[in-house]
Amino acid sequence: AGVFAGAVVVVLMRLLVSLNTSGTSRLQDAVGKTARVYLSVPSNGTGHGKIVVDLGGREVELLAVTNGPDIPTGAAVEVVARTAGETFEVVRV
Repeated sequence: AGVFAGAVVVVLMRLLVSLNTSGTSRLQDAVGKTARVYLSVPSNGTGHGKIVVDLGGREVELLAVTNGPDIPTGAAVEVVARTAGETFEVVRV
């Protein structure tokens, strides 16, 4: 009975180890997704705003720029490209 119990524990431990995830969001996965404007995005790349996008079940806040007109807080946008670091270009949906 002791050997059987030990074998069961080993199998369960291996299953638990296989469930391990890194929890790291890949920022490039934001491209092509719809997001919500958190801080208004100034027009024609004159400044940065902020957006909130769902990446793998987590809401992530990112910097955003646009080449079009101002995008107000709360508007829906599409992320079209990653420009640098955590900055993404967006267009209003």
